Amino acid sequence: MACIVCNWVSAKLAAGVLGVINLLLYLILIGFSTWAFENVAGDLMLGKDLSRLMLILVSLLTGVVGTLSAVSSLYYVKYPAAVSHASASATAIISAAFSLVALGFASKNVNLGSDNSKFRVLEAFSIIVGITQLGFTVLMHYVDEVPVAPPVVAKLAASQEAPEVVQIATETV
Repeated sequence: MACIVCNWVSAKLAAGVLGVINLLLYLILIGFSTWAFENVAGDLMLGKDLSRLMLILVSLLTGVVGTLSAVSSLYYVKYPAAVSHASASATAIISAAFSLVALGFASKNVNLGSDNSKFRVLEAFSIIVGITQLGFTVLMHYVDEVPVAPPVVAKLAASQEAPEVVQIATETV
């Protein structure tokens, strides 16, 4: 019984750490996307390279949606409840979809080649964010799937004072 609680705590800790990393990555992605939009989008809108313009726009949108997803998921990790898990899972899935679209455009731009190192950084961050968000989405579902014993049952199981009470309590849970 105590092992189940330990697995849940370690999954919750991993989800919290990965959530903070995702939040920082999304904020950095917003910064690079904003820079690219400010400095380069004017030339790209003239029709020189539509793929780069789409990468900039999708990365900017991914950063905003991903930041909201990370905040919602961190709230669920801090205060687990059914309602907050539903919103965290939904935003994680939506953010993963946006991140994978940005990953696709970044992969296309890598394949086309880039002469600007700032675009390489934006492409790299888009790929990293896509991979970490996909892992975080899977981890968020794992945190919910791990069965958790009520705290009273976990204390009784750890102390082994009343094994018959633990057995009855786990059968009713």
